[in-house]
Amino acid sequence: MKPLITLTLMLASLALQAQSILNVLRLNEEMDYQTRRPRSIRLTEITYNSSGKTTRTAVKLFDEAGMVIMEDRYDNEGNVAAKLSYRNDTLRRLILSSSFERLYSWGATLEESTYSYDQNNCLVSMVTRDINGSVLLHLTFTCNEKGYPAEMTPVNVQGMSYGKETATYDYENNRVYTSFISTKGKVLSSDTGFISLTKRTDSLNLDKHGKVIKSFRRLQDGTTVEYEYEYSYDKYGNCLEERAYVISSTANGKPKRKLSRVLRREYSY
Repeated sequence: MKPLITLTLMLASLALQAQSILNVLRLNEEMDYQTRRPRSIRLTEITYNSSGKTTRTAVKLFDEAGMVIMEDRYDNEGNVAAKLSYRNDTLRRLILSSSFERLYSWGATLEESTYSYDQNNCLVSMVTRDINGSVLLHLTFTCNEKGYPAEMTPVNVQGMSYGKETATYDYENNRVYTSFISTKGKVLSSDTGFISLTKRTDSLNLDKHGKVIKSFRRLQDGTTVEYEYEYSYDKYGNCLEERAYVISSTANGKPKRKLSRVLRREYSY
């Protein structure tokens, strides 16, 4: 019985680590294509680091309303690593539930999440259960006057204690600032990001398709990392390739670009 309890606690911890207010802001934001709706997209992501590079691929399938209904993810060796499926409200364009199956050499784990919204389509609750129906994670959300999540609170599950995450918004600059606070009121981590990746206001940092060409990220130690991006598009205006570079300064003060990520998309219309 003890190994089962340990696995449940581990899955609950992983489920919490995978969630944040920044992720919630992306939950129903449609970013897979810009113009013509595809039937499917094959994505290849290459990330570069000090150890070399990692390649991952995924295939997404869309319904007639243009919302994702299935996704298969592959690991660095080309094996299926995860399977996802979604149930959507196509009128309100909201995800109602999702399943996430992780595949391992020893078997598989399955998580199913349900999402509840208020009358203004603001997310108020998320519950994740394992294959046996046991609750791994229960999150409640408090929205601000504009309908954005201002506070995310994990409900106590399996006797584990959590803090909460809060968010403040700079609407003029399309920025959100988050902090995770312990049960004792100590700020454990903070982050910053864009409120929306599709409704941008910083036009000087966008290309003609509305894609970001320059951004900045503040790390936990207070330092700021600068990024630059390059894109190519198909004849419909959907993005085929995205390249991300980290910008640093050389000894003589000149900027240096280092490739950190490449994302390629193959569309089937």
